[in-house]
Amino acid sequence: MLLNQRVNMNFQRTLKAATFSSLLIMVLSCNDATSDTTLTDSQTSSKSAVSAAVSPALEASIRKTLTEQLGPVPVQKIKVSELEGFYEVFVSGQMIYISHDQKFLFPGPLLKVEQGQLVNLSQNSLRQLDHERAPERAEIMAQVKEDNMVVFRAPQEKYVVDVFTDVDCAYCRRLHQNME
Repeated sequence: MLLNQRVNMNFQRTLKAATFSSLLIMVLSCNDATSDTTLTDSQTSSKSAVSAAVSPALEASIRKTLTEQLGPVPVQKIKVSELEGFYEVFVSGQMIYISHDQKFLFPGPLLKVEQGQLVNLSQNSLRQLDHERAPERAEIMAQVKEDNMVVFRAPQEKYVVDVFTDVDCAYCRRLHQNME
């Protein structure tokens, strides 16, 4: 049992280290994904190749395995990965890959060589999920009245910036930890 706990702590540290090391890249990606940009041809073609749904029984099994190994993690979505025999699991704004037999588990990024270029499949999938969730976030934000906001006004206000923080986004939380 102690060894299992140590492995779990090491995995969680690995997830945190992966988050920290790619913070700048993902903050920029998060910014790109929430704007009204369209996915490139390579992103959309890779997504159509993995659009097969995960059966409810397999999804329940994967969720159970993740809970047993990592504790109660908030799984947002599970889908088929381009990496044969693996599934993409979206957890708190991060990507974890798990094998069909659930014996192998690793955090992203998953890189693919495509036409002599490296393509970050994890980033593309996270962008797609963020793009799917954008209308929901925009609707929620439109319903927030100014009297329910934390407002910082400049003495001579020239611009207004609304900042919406996604509490499920590890990068948003990290950003706020580093802001004075």
